Amino acid sequence: MPSSSSSDPALLALTASTAASLITSALLWRSRSKSSSSSPPPSPPSSPLPFRAALTLPTPKPARVPAPPAITPARSSPPPETSTPPLANLASPPPPRPPALAGSGERRAACDAADALLDGLLRRLRLHGVSHQVSAVGFSSMAMALVGVDAAGHPATPLLSYAASSPPALASAAALRASLPPAARERMRQRTGCPVHACYAPAQLRALGADAWGRVSKFQTLPALIAGRWTGNPGRLPVSYSEASWTGLLNWRELEWDAETVEGVLPGGAAGKLPRLADFDEACEEARVTEASPYWARWPELRAPRCRLFLGVGDGAAANVGSRCGGGGGRVAATVGTSAAVRVVLEGEPGPGELVPEGLWCYRIDRNRRLVGGALTDGGSVVEWCRNLLGLKDDAEFLKVLKEIEEDRGAEWRKGGVDVVPFYSGERATGWRGNATGVVANLTRDSTRADFLRANMEGLALRLAAVVEKVRAAGGGAGGVIVASGGALDKNRALREMLADCTGMDVRCLAEGEASSRGVAILVGEALERDAGEGGGGGRKEGLEDCEVARPNEERARHYRVKRQVQERNIRAAEEGGVWDAL
Repeated sequence: MPSSSSSDPALLALTASTAASLITSALLWRSRSKSSSSSPPPSPPSSPLPFRAALTLPTPKPARVPAPPAITPARSSPPPETSTPPLANLASPPPPRPPALAGSGERRAACDAADALLDGLLRRLRLHGVSHQVSAVGFSSMAMALVGVDAAGHPATPLLSYAASSPPALASAAALRASLPPAARERMRQRTGCPVHACYAPAQLRALGADAWGRVSKFQTLPALIAGRWTGNPGRLPVSYSEASWTGLLNWRELEWDAETVEGVLPGGAAGKLPRLADFDEACEEARVTEASPYWARWPELRAPRCRLFLGVGDGAAANVGSRCGGGGGRVAATVGTSAAVRVVLEGEPGPGELVPEGLWCYRIDRNRRLVGGALTDGGSVVEWCRNLLGLKDDAEFLKVLKEIEEDRGAEWRKGGVDVVPFYSGERATGWRGNATGVVANLTRDSTRADFLRANMEGLALRLAAVVEKVRAAGGGAGGVIVASGGALDKNRALREMLADCTGMDVRCLAEGEASSRGVAILVGEALERDAGEGGGGGRKEGLEDCEVARPNEERARHYRVKRQVQERNIRAAEEGGVWDAL
């Protein structure tokens, strides 16, 4: 990697969707560059894969990455000079592919989609004459995404997902809660940073069954599964502290699997099936594309030692870093995609008496940074569900209703209106009631489509405000700013304004999209700088001057404080009245 005095590293973050059927895109970020006219190459094909990869490109001194609006034939002039000689025959057709991955179709399809995605990106980089500059690959994955593999490294279980809400997972979580006294559950939460809930590994692993456990040699995350395939080391890669912390099995202080949880909660022999742990930037022999790899000929750009593969990081951790909230606790990051989360980064060693705040979780970004916050199962999916329910699938009609909501915000909020508790897929933070369902109150025959959509958006903003309140009580958010990212906030100014009013904080919307992709690119770039002795200590501070801002309105804020009390009363009524007991 060239010295920082001669050039800045350009990080090309290749993004695959965090949920099926979302669009793949590419993001070019120039680290620490004061100005850059470079644009990203054309986006690779869309893919349903829930992971992200970042390719790090050290830019040569005078050169820029060309970025025509469409793919063009390879230039006749040679590629720019670099310290690494160009690879031969990069424009030739790829060699035969390795055998298809054995195992369940969904995991095989995910790995095949990752291959196709990287094929598409490398093809474009080859056409532009810059593929020889790739020096690192990093992953950001939907957390958690855990799969058991057999002795040959083939998937042997379903994909265990943080989004799980299946009846077996819910029943397993309920049984686990019933088997542990409240004090024991709280000690477990303080050690692992995670409550007992269907979205975490303890409940899901207990629901696997003896046959599945018998087939498993090791558990791997989705990035480890993919990287193991690329390197020819299936089932043998370590898992990062970041990804492990989302499972509910990691002791977040000791950075080790929590023995008391593993031995006391999981089936016998589970400890031997858990992978080795490491920080995401730890160099390991298993994560190298060598001559033994079936991809050695297909992707010469990724060959060791010229290119380094990093371990995966959780998408939430990457999103905080990518949304300019990676250092210190002054800024709160709010991400609303399909689901939603509010998080703050805390740096340094935790104090001996530091506790995970009630209703929140604590995860790891890396050895030196932890993430405190809470997540909602239903985020942007609330708006999407309303669109389908109300017959607003046509974009023009939906935007018309949104405009009505925005225009009415000067008066409509003064009415009592419809009240919604948007627990349509159960509750995570702050009450962690996995069996909860949605509650709608004060709906009348006079209620309109705009009233119902507005009430659902308000309900979502009020639940985010409940998490923000706990994060601030834990010492985060001292700067009084929420940095918003995710498609549901990017495209919906009314929702951003509601969030500002509900929290009493400025909400700044990032100009760039794909915060998770940008975050993993920053993390990889910082690690490469550290390796080169150029700093890269983390916690980069970035300004927010270019971000559109929504400021709280005090009169509306008073109204939403009342609405918040109404929402909390409705939650208590549903719980204490036994509405959710039979679910």
